[in-house]
Amino acid sequence: MKHGVRILTLFAAAVLWLVPGACAQFCYTVVKAEIPFPFTVAGRDFPAGQYSMVSDTLHVLSLRDDQGRVLATVMTYSVRVEVPPDSPKLRFYVEGERYILAEAWRANDETGYQFYHHKKRTELAKQPKMETVSGIDR
Repeated sequence: MKHGVRILTLFAAAVLWLVPGACAQFCYTVVKAEIPFPFTVAGRDFPAGQYSMVSDTLHVLSLRDDQGRVLATVMTYSVRVEVPPDSPKLRFYVEGERYILAEAWRANDETGYQFYHHKKRTELAKQPKMETVSGIDR
């Protein structure tokens, strides 16, 4: 009985020791930015302010407030450019008075994140205006 409890305790300790490292290995901030206007992401509206987009897993980003709290989780797919941005960027579709978060880019990375939207991509692509917000240097 004592042997079983000891093995279970060692196993639990190993799991608790490894779990924080999993996020440290896979979670990283894509962009941290001061967004100067209210915006929409994942169908939810957010006020202007300081936010960060953090990669939680492959093709999943979380929007976090300035305290690090997760506000929204967004499915993404990869998008590429020939010339990567020299600083982190967020790009927004502009639809009338609404700003809809469309893309997130890390500095010097030719692969970015494009967000899935409820509207068809062809409808969003017809939007004549995009707005870009540069990230904050850390």
